Amino acid sequence: MTISKESDATRLYAAAHDKQYTTKELSAALKQYRCIIDDHADSQEADFSRVQIQHIVTTAVPKQELFDTQVALAEKYLGAS
Repeated sequence: MTISKESDATRLYAAAHDKQYTTKELSAALKQYRCIIDDHADSQEADFSRVQIQHIVTTAVPKQELFDTQVALAEKYLGAS
């Protein structure tokens, strides 16, 4: 029996979610979410993974540092200084 891409993405997402919320392995979950996005870009699980990455970022990164980085990124793309 061959595992379809969709069921593979679902299985990978479930494992990443478990790492994030059950075992609190945020770094491992982040890497797995990234792999889902890279390997299953058009899947619903990729969309869910993007949201979970945002949750990890807001949990792990201090608010001021996150804000400063977002402003710097916007300035870079807008050509502001």
